[in-house]
Amino acid sequence: MTPIEVVRADGSTAHVTVSGELNLATGDVVLRKLSSLIDRGYVRLSVDASEVSFCDSSGLGALLRARARATAVAGSLSLTAVSPQLRRVLEIAGIQKLLVAR
Repeated sequence: MTPIEVVRADGSTAHVTVSGELNLATGDVVLRKLSSLIDRGYVRLSVDASEVSFCDSSGLGALLRARARATAVAGSLSLTAVSPQLRRVLEIAGIQKLLVAR
């Protein structure tokens, strides 16, 4: 199963879902897909992460690098729904305010 899927893309916004494990094996896949969207002009990324079951430092790194790429072109990356497992990792890392939509 692909860990990331584009649900809708319109204007400069892309809505995607990320599911399963975000780790060394899948982090690069997620980063490449998000980077590709940014390169195509979808600089506002809305990420539903409600189905993420596990996330390690590689997964966090992928999300943070994608966010950095988006903000470098006046865009954004926001997690709009976060699984309890991912929310806990974001809290421990102290980066929930950077990634989670308010």
